[in-house]
Amino acid sequence: MIGAGEIRVKLKHNPKQLYEHQVEALEVLKEIDQHESFKSVLVIPTGGGKTLTACWWLLNGVLNNKKKVLWLAHRQLLLEQAAKTFELNAYADVMTNRWGFNYRIISGTHQSTQMIERTDDLLIVSKDSLAKRVKSLDRWLKGEKELYIIVDEAHHASAPTYEKILNHLQTKVPNMKLLGLTATPFRSDARHLSEVFPDDIAYKIDLTDLIKRGILSLPHFEECQTDLVLELTKEEQKKLELEDWIPSEIAIKIAKHKLRNAIIVRQYDYKKYGQTIVFAINRVHALVLKSLFEKSGVKCGVIISRETDDILEMKQFGAENEAVITAYQCGEINILINVNILTEGVDLPQTRSVFLTRPTTSATLMTQMIGRALRGSKAGGTNEAYIVSFIDDWQDKINWVNAKTLMNEQKELREGELSDRVEKIYEQISLAKLEEYIHLLDASIDTTQLESIPFIKRIPLGMYAFTLVDRGIERSHQILIYDSTKRRYDHLIAQLPQFFNYHQIKGEITSPHLLQKLSDICARRCFLGELIPAYDERDVKALLQYFSVHQEAPPFIPFEQLDRERVDLSKVAQTIIDEHLTRSEQRAYIDQLWNSPESLFSIYFHKKVFFMRQLNIELRKLVEGETRGVS
Repeated sequence: MIGAGEIRVKLKHNPKQLYEHQVEALEVLKEIDQHESFKSVLVIPTGGGKTLTACWWLLNGVLNNKKKVLWLAHRQLLLEQAAKTFELNAYADVMTNRWGFNYRIISGTHQSTQMIERTDDLLIVSKDSLAKRVKSLDRWLKGEKELYIIVDEAHHASAPTYEKILNHLQTKVPNMKLLGLTATPFRSDARHLSEVFPDDIAYKIDLTDLIKRGILSLPHFEECQTDLVLELTKEEQKKLELEDWIPSEIAIKIAKHKLRNAIIVRQYDYKKYGQTIVFAINRVHALVLKSLFEKSGVKCGVIISRETDDILEMKQFGAENEAVITAYQCGEINILINVNILTEGVDLPQTRSVFLTRPTTSATLMTQMIGRALRGSKAGGTNEAYIVSFIDDWQDKINWVNAKTLMNEQKELREGELSDRVEKIYEQISLAKLEEYIHLLDASIDTTQLESIPFIKRIPLGMYAFTLVDRGIERSHQILIYDSTKRRYDHLIAQLPQFFNYHQIKGEITSPHLLQKLSDICARRCFLGELIPAYDERDVKALLQYFSVHQEAPPFIPFEQLDRERVDLSKVAQTIIDEHLTRSEQRAYIDQLWNSPESLFSIYFHKKVFFMRQLNIELRKLVEGETRGVS
């Protein structure tokens, strides 16, 4: 794309289909857009389409309504990727009110801030270019009541340059709607991201969820010991742990170590690893590895991040890197060796493996490096990926991030332990669920709206379980959390410390009037819009009471996705329909499900009458759907 111009809306439907998690994220973004201002983060792992999600939201709900957008990023590749995504998704079914809109890219290699015009709808800007001339936006913003700001790779947002830009913008527009995009919401600077985004995470989906859905590849982790022994001074060790900076003398030693480099090259097997990205220590290391790979008959290229103030030199470096990336995308080279450049914002779905030849203490950087190989088959990538770490012997015992440990954040339970845990959880949830759903047993209550959603969404994701003391008597309380309410409760709990401080609440809430007032505020803040299943005001009150006593959230008991699927009655109903079971066969099949010691149905539904009521509803929906299809 050129640096500025008009993006015309294509008069047809967008052929791109969003994934389920992207649709969920868009619904959340539409909800928070009802507020006059917000400062939130969208967390979608690398390969999950966070840029596309944000662009759809802005095209449909913001640019479509002639509102201004400022897109900020810290790398040229990110700027161009964003512009291209806007261009590729400007279709008539996404933008219904406009024929087109004006965009401009501002960076050292594109246009300058002096060229910004009042008629520009979308500015895609390098934060370094803008930080030096942030007042150049004043004329563009004159008279504007609100501004939508996107910070791409938002884990960098605590940098002073971003702070300078955002503080200035805050003085120029009454309503600032700030959304950070990141795959890794880890702290990456001295200031925590919550200071930049006080409204916390608007939407988040985990890496493991995207792997289960086939959007990301299933990773296989391998470790290769190099037998290279390294020592650091106490000063070097401290600096490395704080800044993730490898001292130059140590870096050169690693880069030129013949045995270590030979191990890296010998490890590569094209049939197994396919196209591979290698993360090198420094420029010397990258060039040495390139030479060795090519001597062994492997085609490879090198790209390096170079910092320079010379615009012509920057353009030259950018063109060289772009040519190498294009060769890799076309399959002309098998290995792409890079230094500090391929961690963010580059779409290389054909990558099957990454070689981690440089260690890091940064969870953010490690997650980004792993993510380069995780583009799943549904996203045009591979079903499986290989993450190969080369491990040196650091006698100083540096706290390096381990790739496999990072991916497996939750401790795995043995199968027997998992089964016992699931059974206990479902026993706990059963009575709470029955109390909440008891109205389903009453034919006089209209439950059409609840029954209209997929059954799996009527199965809780988990629950908060705790006890409250009322007039000296302990009473247990369970808050069931569903797909519809999880993000709302997450947001509420994250805000509770500030909420209590703001309302000057110290100690237990004993006044019913105060409890009702606080509950009403929470409802307006966190439970806007239609929720199916809906939240219960009594649950919010119980949560507020618990927090007032303990100054922390109650424990949350999660249910794994596979466990939820084990009690999904829509699947049982589908089996009955697909197998054309007779009445007697249906009864035998249902009795088997209810009485089987391996089944969770009797534990989860507690009463067979409730189980049968729900199953009949699912059967009726399938039969009516087939009837509509025939007509």
